[in-house]
Amino acid sequence: MVIDEFLSNRTFEDGQGVTFHALDPLDPTKVYDPYEDREVMTYVLPLDITNTTNQDINLLSDQSISNVLFYSKIGEFYNLIPYSMELPKQYQFDPFIPAGKTVRGYIGTNYFIGDDLNKNYKNFSNESTKVKFIAFAKDKKGKYHELEIPIN
Repeated sequence: MVIDEFLSNRTFEDGQGVTFHALDPLDPTKVYDPYEDREVMTYVLPLDITNTTNQDINLLSDQSISNVLFYSKIGEFYNLIPYSMELPKQYQFDPFIPAGKTVRGYIGTNYFIGDDLNKNYKNFSNESTKVKFIAFAKDKKGKYHELEIPIN
């Protein structure tokens, strides 16, 4: 695995024909999670996602998922991010990208304020906990690259 540097132009590729341009992270929002009956902080990173191939791509297809995955990270705890599937409705987007087109997509995650019930982390707060998103992508030669994107 290769650890890549997050470039100043905030652009990275999956090596298979999809280019991601990470825009500035949105301000984190505190929301109530009725399922867990507690408050969470929601972090969202907008992405301009370009299909540079001559074929349509579905970001949630088995092939696309095997090429790039996103994680969130605090400390040593990693959490898989399934694009916008766990985000509020306004951040949902169609994972189907026509050939040669760019779409606005989102990745994001929620963290419990305070301690995680599963003991993955303790004392989480937006003010003191550094949140990072990780892009884990396979290049054309099959080698994996990890890219760390600071969020707060």
